[in-house]
Amino acid sequence: MGNHEQIYLWARHRNIQVLFMKYAYRQPDGSIVCDAKESDLPKGAPVFETCKVFRESGFSADLLFIDTNHYTALGAKVIAMNLVHTMKELVAKK
Repeated sequence: MGNHEQIYLWARHRNIQVLFMKYAYRQPDGSIVCDAKESDLPKGAPVFETCKVFRESGFSADLLFIDTNHYTALGAKVIAMNLVHTMKELVAKK
């Protein structure tokens, strides 16, 4: 059993909502990628798709990233705005 699965099971056992986040990276060509595979995360666990959020934001990688893996203030804001929405949806489902 991997670490993510242990976290997920521990939280579910205690009725704690968990949200895993696929972390986005900027490639040298300016593309945005997430390297987490579906098999890396527990089945049924909610996942926040940072890459999808960035790609759909309309902003270039240059505006979202300081370097390959650190977000600018704008990048953090884009994530935060979408993360709040996702978290509210998860709470509403309970």
